[in-house]
Amino acid sequence: MKPSALVFSCLVLSSIATGQTNRDDLTPLEISYTTKVSEDLQRLLIEIVVDNCTRPTVQLAMPSWTPGAYHIGNYGEDVQDLQVRGSDGSSLAVTRMDRGTWSVARDGHSKITATYSLPATRRQRFGRRAPQGKVTGLNVSGPNTYLYVRGAKAVPVNSYYEIPEGWRIANGLLPTGTPGHRYARDYDTFIDAPTILGVYKERNFEVNGTPFSCVFFENA
Repeated sequence: MKPSALVFSCLVLSSIATGQTNRDDLTPLEISYTTKVSEDLQRLLIEIVVDNCTRPTVQLAMPSWTPGAYHIGNYGEDVQDLQVRGSDGSSLAVTRMDRGTWSVARDGHSKITATYSLPATRRQRFGRRAPQGKVTGLNVSGPNTYLYVRGAKAVPVNSYYEIPEGWRIANGLLPTGTPGHRYARDYDTFIDAPTILGVYKERNFEVNGTPFSCVFFENA
């Protein structure tokens, strides 16, 4: 075999091997979030389920920005009690890389579940005498609440909510027909939809055929 032919054969074999390796990275991820209000109404409990993982590690990160706000926010500092488990419930190793990024050793699990909590700040809580009195609602801002999977912002998001009895959900995400379940085409759409959870009043109207909904707390 001539040297040029040998080199060509090696290149072909190399590209086939690389294609085989990278093909696993193209497996569509499935990502879902569950937002739960703590019993004392002072915290948000977040669960993220990432399925079809193939890479050795999964990186979770909190944005340091908010759409329309021209400043850097260290939102990762508010993440507390972060834990990640594999599909069998076993605890996975989590390494904090910087203020807002964590690396999870997948340990062979194709499905991982991350949980963490966030304090509901004074500006997030609504009620007749909030924050000292009974809380009747929470304003959830996506960028300082939800971690994202690095490299997977384009993946569609299913969002579930577990809220106190009598509370309702208001946001601009797509309804699914199932109470407490909304859908977004990607992560950026998901976090750019402010969410109100609580007991509120609502006024619906149209402008030039476009529907609008105004949600407010009378006693905030």
